[in-house]
Formats: sequence, C-alpha cells, structure tokens
Amino acid sequence: MHTVTSTTPLPTYPTPRIRLRALLLAMALTVHVAQAAAASTAFTWQGLLQDSGTPATHYDFEVQVFDADAAGNPLGTAMVFDDVLIEDGRFLLTLDPGNGVFTGDPRWLELRVRRGGDSGGYTQLLPRHAVHALPYAQHAQDADFAASVAIASVGAAQLASASVGTAKLADAAVTAAKIDTTQVQRRITGSCPTGQYFTGVGADGTASCAVVDGSAGVWSQSGNAGTDPAIDYLGTSDAQPLQLRTNGVDTLRLQAGQAAWESSSGTDYVFEGANLVTGQGVLAPDLVGSVLLGGDGYVSTNSSGFIYEVPANRIDPPAVSTNLPSHFVSIGGGLGNVAAGFAAVIGGGLENQAGSTASVGGGFRNSAGGNNSVVAGGETNSAAGAASAVGGGDANQAAGNYAVVAGGHVNSASGSGSAVVGGSVNAATGHYSAIAGGMSNSTPADGSAVLGGEVNRASGNFSSVAGGSNNTSSGHFASVAGGSGNCAGGNYSWAGGRRAKVRVGTASGAAGAGCVGVSSNGTNGDQGSFVWADSRAFNFTSTGVDRFEVRATGGVRLVSGINASTGAVIAGVNLAAGSGSWASLSDRHAKADIAAVDPTEVLARVLALPIYTWRYRAQGPDVRHMGPMAQDFHAAFGLNGDDDTRIAGVDPDGAALAAIQGLHAELEAAREQLAAMRAENDVLRVAQARQQRALDALLRRVDALESATVALP
Repeated sequence: MHTVTSTTPLPTYPTPRIRLRALLLAMALTVHVAQAAAASTAFTWQGLLQDSGTPATHYDFEVQVFDADAAGNPLGTAMVFDDVLIEDGRFLLTLDPGNGVFTGDPRWLELRVRRGGDSGGYTQLLPRHAVHALPYAQHAQDADFAASVAIASVGAAQLASASVGTAKLADAAVTAAKIDTTQVQRRITGSCPTGQYFTGVGADGTASCAVVDGSAGVWSQSGNAGTDPAIDYLGTSDAQPLQLRTNGVDTLRLQAGQAAWESSSGTDYVFEGANLVTGQGVLAPDLVGSVLLGGDGYVSTNSSGFIYEVPANRIDPPAVSTNLPSHFVSIGGGLGNVAAGFAAVIGGGLENQAGSTASVGGGFRNSAGGNNSVVAGGETNSAAGAASAVGGGDANQAAGNYAVVAGGHVNSASGSGSAVVGGSVNAATGHYSAIAGGMSNSTPADGSAVLGGEVNRASGNFSSVAGGSNNTSSGHFASVAGGSGNCAGGNYSWAGGRRAKVRVGTASGAAGAGCVGVSSNGTNGDQGSFVWADSRAFNFTSTGVDRFEVRATGGVRLVSGINASTGAVIAGVNLAAGSGSWASLSDRHAKADIAAVDPTEVLARVLALPIYTWRYRAQGPDVRHMGPMAQDFHAAFGLNGDDDTRIAGVDPDGAALAAIQGLHAELEAAREQLAAMRAENDVLRVAQARQQRALDALLRRVDALESATVALP
C-alpha cells in the first residue's frame, strides 16, 4: 500500500501553508499549498503533489469554492486546469472564482485531480481546506472601518481636497450639531398651513408663511376662498393681452375684444368677448369670442426638389362682404386652416377652409363654403351649398343647397336637397334626387333615385332604378327594378330582367345606357306598361300603352293556393314553354267534395242558357266575343260561389263536357229507337210482301176467272 507523505512549507512563499492529505485509489497524494498576495479577485494556490511518495508530473485540476467544510453550497465558478505541468511535484494555480465570493464569511476550497490526458472523472481530495488571509483582503477595501477609527483622528490635514464625496458618507453621518449655520443653511422644518404660501426660510430652517387671499393678489393652486368677482380676477388690467409661455416660447394668448355693427334691419349689435391664440396662428383684427389653436407652418422639400409650404392657421374676414365680421370663430388645431366668416369652425386637420356659420371637422383640404354647411372630414371634399354637408371620403361635392354627400369617392350632389350616400363617381344633379351608392350612377331629374349598381340613370322626374347595371328610367314616375340593359321609357312604366324595353316618349328624360336606340311612341311612350324579360340576350320591347308583357321562354306558372300545412300547390295555372294556352291545375288530389252530375240535366240547362255575342265596354266597337252572361250562367248552375259577375274558366268547360255527355246519351237512346223502328219496318215490309204476293195470286185468279167467264157461251 502507498503511503502519504507530508510536505514542508516552500520557503519562497511567506504566506501560511495548508497541508493536503488524500487517498486516491491506490495512490497516496500529499499536497502542500500556500497563499500569495491577491490581485483583483484572483489569487495563487501552491502545493506539492506526490503519487505514492513519488513527485507527480502531469495532472488535471478542478477547484471549487464552498461555504462549508462539508456539503454546503458551491460559490462562484468552478475552475478547471488541464494537463498542469508539475515540476518535482510542485504546482502553482491562479484561482479566480469571481466577484462576491469572499465577503468576509468562512470559505473552503475543494480540489479534484486526475492524471493528465485521462478522460475519466476527477477524484476529490479530502478534506476541504479552509481559505485564510489574502483572499479576504479583497473584502477589506469595502469594509466599514468606522468602529476602528478614533474620533477626531482624521482632520483636514489628513484629507486631500475633494477626497471625501457624498458616496463615502453614511446616512445621517453629519448631524445638526456639526453644521455651522453661518456657512450652511439648514433644511427647512415645518410647512405652510392650507390657505398660506411660503415666503422665506430662517437660518435655523424655520419656514415663513403668509395668508393667501384676494387682497394679497395671489392665486392659490388649490383655489381661493372669499374672492369678489367684481374686483378679483386673473389677467391684465390694461389693453395688453395675457400671454403664457412654455419653455420660453409663446403658446397661449388671451386677448380682449369688442365689436359693433349695424345689421341690414338697422339693429345695432355689440359683442364683447375674448380671443384665444396658440402657436403662430394669425387673427384678423377686432375679433370677438374666437378661438385659434395650432402650431407654426412648415416648408417641406421632397427628393425631386419640390417645395411644399404649409402656413399657420388663421382667421380671415368673410370672403364675401357682409355686415357680419369673423366673430365667434374657432380653429381647434392643425396647420394651414382658414376660418373666414361669422361663427366659422374648423376642428383641425390640414389646409381646410370654413365660411360663415360653416364648419369643417378635420381632414385635408376640405372646404365648407356654404352658409351653415358642414364637412365632417376626409380629403378635398366641398360643401358649397347653403346648409349642405359632406360626411367624409374624398373629392366629394355637395354643391346644391341642402345637399348631402355621406362619403365615398368623387360623388356630387349639386341639386337642391339632393343626396349621395356613398359609392364612387355618382352624380345627383336633379333637385331632391338621391343616389344610395354604387358607381357612375346619375339622377339628373327632380325627385329621381338610384339605389345602387353601376351606370344606372334615373332621368325621368320622380323615376327610380333599384340597381343592376346600364339601366335607365327615363319616363316620369317610371321604375326599373334591376337587372341589366333595361329601359322604363314610358311614364309610369316598369321594366326588369334583361333588356326589357318600354318604348320612350318625346317628353321622356334623357336616354341612358338602357334606353339608347329604343323606339318611341307618342309623347308619353308606352306609359303604364309593365315589361319583364328573361335572361335571353335579346331586346323585349313593349307593344302598346298600359300593357303587361312578359317574356318567359321557360314557361309561366301562377299559383293561387297551397296546402296550409305542407305548402304543396293545390291551385294555379301553367303556361308551358312554347305553349299558347293556360293549363289549370286539375289534379284529383287537389280537389274536394267531388260529386257526379246528371249530364242530361246539364244538357237541358245548357240548351236553356242564353248565348250572345258581345264586347267589353273597355274594348273598341270592332271587337266581338261570344258566350253567356255570368248572371245567367250562375243562375243555371250555381257555380263560382256567390260571385255572379264572373265565370271561372273551368266551369264552362265542365258544363260543355257534361252537356256533351247528356247529348251523347240522348243520341244513343234515339239510335236505339231508330233501330227498333227499322226492325219493325222490316217486319212490316215482309208482311206487306206476303200480302202483295197473296194479292197478286188473287188477282191472277180473278184474271183467270174473268178469262173463263168470257169463254162461256
């Protein structure tokens, strides 16, 4: 077994030695360490390492600082030294566990070793070794030496100028007894009571206070009591404005104003008030009750060298000469805004303009020029008509009096009382006309309307287009329901679907896309006509006045009754595709209270039913019809409920069929009687032939007798 040998201190290191003893596998290792002077947080550790009594050569070291001689917590970083060159068993390590390790509390080093070049784990050398002396000197520079420094042992002669700063003085280190009040002002003690203000401080630190009241001319930040509004005020007593500054720059001015003028009715008006100005805005002279907020203007140059200048906000005299100057005007902020007129308002934004009694909420380059007009915001919008309004969007115009454009893009409401809700490039030029939205729609006629779509026009007075595209309602009071390429050209006409055309009149409005090329018919066109066309890409044009014309190449279906529970159709008529007649629903399952009739009786009633030729009063004299009167038909058959003014189409058909059956029955009876009569005649003919033959025989006998008689003598 290897033995562990002790080491002696190395004479070149005067610091205390630490003896290390451990058993490493089958090797006895002895380590002798010593401390050297520390620099920063690093220090050296020296010792003698033997392997079974023989000085060690190449070894790897791992060193860790702990806060206890066993177990405990590792401190700082673990220090690893690979393949340390050891001469005659002696080694020297420079250890640096980092800041905050040696704080004055006990510390121990734990060493672990392995042969150089081995890839296995380290073997710990026990026990851990306490660290003494020099590493703790790192803490000494921050230690509190107050308890070890004698009173008055350090005076001015021992301290260089500015050698002791505030960072080197402990809290409460300098007391009142050490302060020379002839040289240093003590801290203020106490405070001023509520309602008083600070006036000064004594050498001993006591505060001096004074009462705040109106007579003293001081206003408290927490408010004053006992003021008299007749004599107490905040401001100037001469004709100069009250100017406030921030960071030395003028930011707020309150300026007195007074104005008087004579109205058109001869009444004199006098207004007194105050104007408020911030920034570098410009006020017109003699303003009353006006507010101007905003900053300086600016000049901007882009990369192409274009110079764009924006001036400050300003209040100008009215653009048109009136007896009302620019009083009661307000600009809330922004730049380049101009309010010119009585009671004009601009909320903010950039380069907006407002005239008398008009307002612009904000945005960019908007103008409210009409009296009582409004532009809420957006860009380059204009409300030029009196009491007109633009809600927002861009490039919209409300030029007519009482006109409105709610928003959108490049919309125009130039007719009085006209309106455009939104969309793009719509124009409501007719008085009291309206466009709800869409694109490129127009209402040039009074009271006309377009609800939406594109390229639609309502050019007849009080006409309308519900939507779709390329539709025109040029007849007065005419309407296009929607679809495409339709024309309601006659007054009171209606068109819908695709390319449905009601012929226009000479008094119709301007033709738009749907009415271009449509033929005309008189002054009012085919007025009152209803034309609906299916999806076929062909014109379907009206043929007269007050007509109901439908192109439905897929057929027509009219339903007049359904099952209340299932919704199944139980009554109606169909006009099949390509057909020329109506087909009534006659399904047995759609009928109830079915009862048989006596055809002979029906025939008798039909035979008794008066039949006439006639015409409807609404038709011309050249028109003739044939049939019974509804009253006679109702009296004969009692059909169609209690309505004796109409004949349901299915009833004459049923009566005719029943009469045919009755007639057929009578014909069959007549045929049977005729057959019987013919049979009887045949019998009579046979008997007659027999009689004739008997008579002929008798006559021959008579002739023979006569001949025999003549032959007698």
